[in-house]
Amino acid sequence: CSIIKPLILIFTKSMKNLLLQSILLFLLLTSCSSVPSDVRIALEQAGINRQELEKVIEHYKTTGEIQKLKAAYFLIANMPGKYAEYYSCNEQAYEMFLRGKDANKRNNRVAYEDSLAEQIDMLKDLSGGWVPLMVKDIDVISSKYLIENIDLAFKVWKEPWACHFTFDEFCEYILPYRILHEPISDWRKYLYEKYSWVKDSLKNVSDTEELVLHLNDLIAKDFWTLDELDIPFVSVPLLEKAKAGGCDQRYVLMISLLRAMGVPAMMDYAPQHNNTFKDHKWVVYLDSLHHYRPCDAGRIRGKIFLKDNLRCAFPAGLVIPLADGFGSNVFRYTYAINRNSLAKKTKNKHALPPFFRSSCVKNVSDQYVFDMHPVIYDMPSELQLKDNEAVYLAVFGYGSHIREADYAQVKNNKVRFEHIGSGIVYLVCAYGHERLVPISYPILLRDSLGKTEILKPDTVRKQKMILTRKCKPSLLMQGFAESMIGGRFEGSDTPDFKHPETLFTIKEAPYSLTEVDINVMSSYRYVRYTSVHSGIFAAEIQFWGTDREGKAVMLEGTPIVHLGSDSIPNSEPENAFDNNIRTNFNAPSHSWVGLDLKSPQSITKVKYLPRNNFNVIEVGNKYELMYYNDRWVSLGIQTATNQYLEYDNAPTQALFLLRNLTQGKEERIFTYENGKQVWW
Repeated sequence: CSIIKPLILIFTKSMKNLLLQSILLFLLLTSCSSVPSDVRIALEQAGINRQELEKVIEHYKTTGEIQKLKAAYFLIANMPGKYAEYYSCNEQAYEMFLRGKDANKRNNRVAYEDSLAEQIDMLKDLSGGWVPLMVKDIDVISSKYLIENIDLAFKVWKEPWACHFTFDEFCEYILPYRILHEPISDWRKYLYEKYSWVKDSLKNVSDTEELVLHLNDLIAKDFWTLDELDIPFVSVPLLEKAKAGGCDQRYVLMISLLRAMGVPAMMDYAPQHNNTFKDHKWVVYLDSLHHYRPCDAGRIRGKIFLKDNLRCAFPAGLVIPLADGFGSNVFRYTYAINRNSLAKKTKNKHALPPFFRSSCVKNVSDQYVFDMHPVIYDMPSELQLKDNEAVYLAVFGYGSHIREADYAQVKNNKVRFEHIGSGIVYLVCAYGHERLVPISYPILLRDSLGKTEILKPDTVRKQKMILTRKCKPSLLMQGFAESMIGGRFEGSDTPDFKHPETLFTIKEAPYSLTEVDINVMSSYRYVRYTSVHSGIFAAEIQFWGTDREGKAVMLEGTPIVHLGSDSIPNSEPENAFDNNIRTNFNAPSHSWVGLDLKSPQSITKVKYLPRNNFNVIEVGNKYELMYYNDRWVSLGIQTATNQYLEYDNAPTQALFLLRNLTQGKEERIFTYENGKQVWW
């Protein structure tokens, strides 16, 4: 204790009774040693800010609030390593957004977002990019802030939906003043005062689920998901005022709100999600039965399509929310330091991949329900890795980029990774020179049986490949494609289509520009595409015939349209016929869009493409096909002259990647099986 020496000197001079001095010294030392050892270590790291942390301890010793004192110990002991990231232009970007949000809610939102993106880019250029000022909590946090945070957390712990949670649950999932690296702010007081009225709306005040859904809908109804504002951290109160950003911002806001109201909440993370190029975070809260409940918090609880996964956005069980609900594995961000983490076992954290440099993450894969199996790999003998040396399991991100997903220690030149999700391709890697270094061929953990396949290319047995995409459709894009099932192409002699003739009915979801021959003898002045059971989400609708020389031509005419009763304003029917996959026509069910051809025409074929994210083959763009063989090897560059590419001499049993060298960044690994691309 910092006060021991001065007190000893005072009493030595003023008191002659040696026994009394000894008793006083014993009491002082006993009081000092009552502070837990991990708290004393943290205090030593606080430097000149130590006195602020000691004020917190002394405050609760004085008030005699033992649980609050223990809570203070928890926060202080686990404070080392916590920090905030401050970016010079982030708050300016959010303030800029706020000034225009209300004015552009209903009109010109697309134009507004484009303008906002340009302004934020200018801010970024003027400030030298997103370079943060990193400030350690332990160096700057005040006693006033910590005491207020602790008192407010204990206040909401008394709420009827919260009072039954254990002290450990409270400390880890309600008490912490931060989630990731957001700036320190008075978010707890701000959010509680703004949203405490929700308590009066609850039918079952002991049910955290009902409270969570109420709060979720309040945030979701006005949250703008904007790539432009998917930038590093701003304060939580500013996030709440703006209600905008990417998924990470939405989750930080929702966890803060839940904790402010007394609901234990946390953030989980999958390094790879649903065999896409993306990783994924989500919110988890504890329900009234102490069950972990993952959810895509802050998201509108509605759906455009069945595959837009309402069923998994707020699942009842422990599955990864969104989409098909599986991933490579799952980690949890914690406030408490994980003493068994790789970071705590390693002196030089820069010898580790970035994700594992934090000691405040823990693997919680075994808490989740999806197909998981061990991945066992025998190291090549020439590597000569030492026992207990860490190696890493990596997943593929955008294109050829890889990122760390797990680690394990070598035993007898063999490594075993536990609880690894199937349906994903992995690489075993070492780490050196600030990058992951692959030391295996790609490993495909194909299905629920847990069997692994080594994707070592056979360059002797060749195959012909016909490629229609460079990336798998997202679930939203799958929904757009499936919405075309049952759609009909029709012809008529009258513009009202009173007696239409069916040319073709779509029976399978199209994932590229699909062409169908039409065998009818009649000619029609009016042609249309109609959808009764679902809306129209079309990038391209084409009617083809022949010119005087018998050459196939795309027919042109005046766009005509009929919108269903719940019509969408500002629909643009010409977008369906402009031969541009980057423009769309959208309409509700019972709508149709067509052409007045001016004179009767014979229809020889139709082509159609749903609304998409431009990952199909685009005519005129340059593409490069590669396969993995210790590194990515090119099979050549082609300029697309059709809606597909052909490669004649590709190896078999290989992992492939198709790159668009002209535009776009979404690229996904695949194998080629039975004449089709299979995405992983």
